[in-house]
Amino acid sequence: MARPLRIEFEGAFYHITSRGNLRDRIFFDDKDRETFLEILRRTKERYGYLLHAYQQVILIVRSLPKQEF
Repeated sequence: MARPLRIEFEGAFYHITSRGNLRDRIFFDDKDRETFLEILRRTKERYGYLLHAYQQVILIVRSLPKQEF
């Protein structure tokens, strides 16, 4: 069974985490890390949010009104 959809509204804060299988590493080298940051940059441009914190793959983001991105 899928989890319920996340409630979304402008200005909301979201705590986003990700882990490898069995809590294994997600990034195996600097190229992996750079690729992740590039994907993060592209999603920020596409979906519009403020990134307040980044540590490994723990993100604190806030949604923006559509006209701000």
